Amino acid sequence: MRRTTYLTNVLKKYGSAAQYDAEAKKIMADKSLLAMILQVTVSELRGFDRSEIERFIEGVEVSDAPAITGMNTEDADPEEGMVRYDVHFYVIIPKKQRVKILLNVEIQKEYHASGDLMPRGIYYCCRIISGQKDREFVGDDYESIKKTYGIWLNLNAPKSEADSIFCVELTPKVLAGNTDPENHKYDLMNVTMIGLNDDSYIRRATELHGYLGTIFSKKLKPEEKIRILKEEYGVEPTKEVKEGMIKLCNLGEALLEEGREEGREEGRQEERENTRRESERADAAEKRAFQAEKELENLKRLLGAEYRKAQGDCMDRKTRHFGKKRGELWRDLFRKNKRHD
Repeated sequence: MRRTTYLTNVLKKYGSAAQYDAEAKKIMADKSLLAMILQVTVSELRGFDRSEIERFIEGVEVSDAPAITGMNTEDADPEEGMVRYDVHFYVIIPKKQRVKILLNVEIQKEYHASGDLMPRGIYYCCRIISGQKDREFVGDDYESIKKTYGIWLNLNAPKSEADSIFCVELTPKVLAGNTDPENHKYDLMNVTMIGLNDDSYIRRATELHGYLGTIFSKKLKPEEKIRILKEEYGVEPTKEVKEGMIKLCNLGEALLEEGREEGREEGRQEERENTRRESERADAAEKRAFQAEKELENLKRLLGAEYRKAQGDCMDRKTRHFGKKRGELWRDLFRKNKRHD
């Protein structure tokens, strides 16, 4: 009896594409990986080492996947609808005053131009900010709004964007007067885009690109990824990350095979369609030839008498013409003979 594998079950239940996304989100929920991303992208955490940042991370939640009870990955609004965040969590930085920052990490498997993705990233951050009402602050206590970060990973970016990290944030601009921007709380939102592709682990534009590129590469086998992370980044992947990378590779191969089969099926369909079109064209040509032959027979039948009469008249004209010529020749010959006599 054939044993049903884990992969077979999830493919039947979710489809490989959906499961690939789910496994990628689970990997991103690993605190050691989040710590590396936050060390680069969150200005408030620069100067802390990764082990400290890991301890600051709390309430990690992953959409469509079981995780630690914490932040809700769904934000439902009766007027604006539902938003689902891939990985939603917060950090608490133990400074003189505890600083709490809300974060959302989104993974984009399909390429989106960063400029096109940015409005969505801004919208997500705005929803997280507005969702703080009655959770992080009540009434009109807007001073208690927590800063929000939206970090987007573009996994299949073209080479021109594959080694990039850029962000959009709120910054003040004094248009008149001498007001001091530092007296106002404006730094409440940051949207950061990270571009990656399958060769990021080779180019390693930054340590973060190389690290993320290794984890999400479709070219590397799981054991190769684990070796590179250990030897070149000094990181021992957790059990969850190892399992996730193995599943990603298996699912990636399944997706590749699905794509190949879809391509083969499209080829077969195209061949069948071409055969059908050729048959239709041959049938149409045969039909046109039959119709033309039929119309010609009808024309002959309708014009037969007139055609034969016209043919007879033509022959009569030819006969009269040759008779006239023959008479002229005999007359000329008779005149010549008469002169000689």
